[in-house]
Amino acid sequence: MSVRSQSIAPAIAGAAVALVLGLGLLPADAFAAKAHARAATKSKKSAAAQSDPVLVRVGGDAITRSEVQKRIETLPEQFRSNYSTPEGRQQLLDRMVEERVWLQLATRNGVADRPQVRQQLDQQRRDLIVRTYLNEVMATNPAPSDSEAQAWYNEHLADYRTPPPPRCGTSRPGPKPKASGSGNGRRASRTGTAW
Repeated sequence: MSVRSQSIAPAIAGAAVALVLGLGLLPADAFAAKAHARAATKSKKSAAAQSDPVLVRVGGDAITRSEVQKRIETLPEQFRSNYSTPEGRQQLLDRMVEERVWLQLATRNGVADRPQVRQQLDQQRRDLIVRTYLNEVMATNPAPSDSEAQAWYNEHLADYRTPPPPRCGTSRPGPKPKASGSGNGRRASRTGTAW
C-alpha cells in the first residue's frame, strides 16, 4: 500500500461510517462497539509485534524472535553456546527458514497425507506419549540404595550366570574311523564317507 493510499483509506472509511450512520443502517452503539473492538485487537497485535518482532516470513508463516529463542532452549546444553552470538542465531534462523520452505513444499505436494507418513507420525506420537509417561513414573520412584541393589543382585545371581563357552580345538580327536565296504581304506577316507 502506498503512502498516499494509506492516508486516504481512513478518510474513506470515516466517510462510509458517517454515511451508514446517517442513513440509520447501523445503530451507532453497535458500530462504536465493533470499531472499539477492532481498535483494541489492532493495538494488541501491534504491541505483540513490537515485543516479539517477526524476523522472517516464509510464505504465510512468520518466524519470530521468540520462536528462535524457544528452538535454542530445546537444544542440548552443549550445543546452546553455538547460538549465543548474533552469527550463531543467524545460522539457526537460516536453518529454520530452510526447514519451513521444505515443509511447505512437502505439504503442498501431499506428503503429509500419504498413508505411510501418517502411520509413522501416529507411531511416533504413541511412542512419545508412552515414553513421557514412563519417564514421569520413573521420576517419582526413588532409586534403590547400593545395598538394595546388591541384595537383589545376590538373590538373582543365577540369572546372570552363563554356561562356560564350548571348548573348540582343545580335545583330542578319537581314532580314525575305518572304511567299510570293498576296496582299500584310503579310497573311503578320500571320498568323505567317514563323515
